[in-house]
Amino acid sequence: LTAGGRLLAAPGFLLAVRTLAVVLFLIVVAAGLFGVQSPLKNVAPVMVWAIWWVGMAYVSALLGDLWALVNPLDTLFAWAEALWARLRPGGRLAIGLRYPEALGAWPAVVLFLAFVWMELVWERSDTPAYLAAAMLAYAAFTWLGMLLFGREQWLGRGEVFTLVFGLMARFAPTEVRESRSGSRTLHLRPYGVGLLSREPVPASMVVLVLVFFFTHYLFAS
Repeated sequence: LTAGGRLLAAPGFLLAVRTLAVVLFLIVVAAGLFGVQSPLKNVAPVMVWAIWWVGMAYVSALLGDLWALVNPLDTLFAWAEALWARLRPGGRLAIGLRYPEALGAWPAVVLFLAFVWMELVWERSDTPAYLAAAMLAYAAFTWLGMLLFGREQWLGRGEVFTLVFGLMARFAPTEVRESRSGSRTLHLRPYGVGLLSREPVPASMVVLVLVFFFTHYLFAS
């Protein structure tokens, strides 16, 4: 682990990066809802479709799973959990329902298909207000999933971008590992080694991978 890796894994640095991601998320939503409704004069469309979606995919594949560290929806819910724990010691901001094993990653598959439809077909995809409303709707759905099943469960099963960017990060030369104590360390590895995992893959994840690469092939062609 290099000095740079220790910096990236430092709690203070992670907090600063996550806070910045939350601020950017709120700015994009506010710009979409209240800014000029021209896609050429509003930051929301280019931030969502070019800088975030395309940029995060490349960063994930070339550098590592950045989305897992900066996901603003995860950060905001984690902050709400911490506040809830202070107000009600011992309480958890989650109903704690058991996630059905048969459901697998199918919610993420459906959400990704909806996202692809928005990107390629939806006539309002470059209208800032509609795009911001879609962002808020997805945020509310994500927080509902976390509330019902718990943060970690929903991130690992239903939060589509955590799964998609996590798949892309299997190509990357870095991997963040978390110890039993909760501390994180950054490890280096050869490119593509993350693809060699022999863990069993449910059918829903296979479908998600196929849909992801098929839609990118169509978009590229």
